[in-house]
Amino acid sequence: MVQSVFKAVKNSPAEVVTLLLSKGADINIKDAKGNNLAYYLVESYRAPRPGQPDDFSDKLTQLQQKGLNVTA
Repeated sequence: MVQSVFKAVKNSPAEVVTLLLSKGADINIKDAKGNNLAYYLVESYRAPRPGQPDDFSDKLTQLQQKGLNVTA
């Protein structure tokens, strides 16, 4: 599930992140280089297009509510 969480945060809609978090995904995981989910979230940033959901903000809110420290 570890790779799934990194990929979901970086490439998937917020709903996928919600699903993984609801299934118990660990928000404190780090990859082999020491990067946490906040790193992958920042890497995923794309300005929202008109009429489309702001997945970045939705993912950020979800991860922070689960306790992710985005300043670490």
